[in-house]
Amino acid sequence: MDEKLYKELRNITDEEKEILQGRDNIDRRLYMEQQSDIINANKLLEQGKIITIRPHTRFIHFPKHTHDYIEVIYMCSGSTTHIINDNKVVLEKGELLFLSMNAVQEILPAKENDVAVNFIILPEFFNKALNMIEMEESPLKDFIIESLVGKKGNIAIFILKLQMFCLCRILLKI
Repeated sequence: MDEKLYKELRNITDEEKEILQGRDNIDRRLYMEQQSDIINANKLLEQGKIITIRPHTRFIHFPKHTHDYIEVIYMCSGSTTHIINDNKVVLEKGELLFLSMNAVQEILPAKENDVAVNFIILPEFFNKALNMIEMEESPLKDFIIESLVGKKGNIAIFILKLQMFCLCRILLKI
C-alpha cells in the first residue's frame, strides 16, 4: 500500500479522539436514526452519491446492527473481529469483507494499527455496475445479486483476499 495513503488512514479521527478521551459507546447520531439499530447511508453519504469510503472507527465496540446499504470492508493492516449473524469472522490484512443489508454485524474494538476502510455502497451502484460489465457466473456475482434481491437468510458475507492494487484495478473498471 502507498505509504502516504496508509499514513493518512492511520490518522486518529475526531471521533476516535473522543473515544480515547473516555467515551465508551458509539455516537449513534453519527450513524443511525433515533431508536434504530440500522446504520443509515444518508448519515454517511453526500447528497446524490451512491458510494463513499471512510476509515473504520477504531478503539470502540460497535453493538449489533444492520445497514441500509451494502458494506465492503478492506483491511489495510492488522485485523478486525466481526460477529456476523452470530458467527465470528476475523478480517486480516489484504482481505475484503462484503456484507449484505441483511447481515447482523457486531464489531469488537480495533487497535491503532488495525486500519480498515469501509466502502458504503447503495444497491443502485451494483445495478449500474452490473449493467455496465458482463460478469461470468461466480460467488461474487451471486453475492451481489442476492444483496440486490434482499432475501433474508441467504448469503450474508463474502470474503476475498486481494492486494490493494488489485482492488484499485477492479474499482476503476466498474
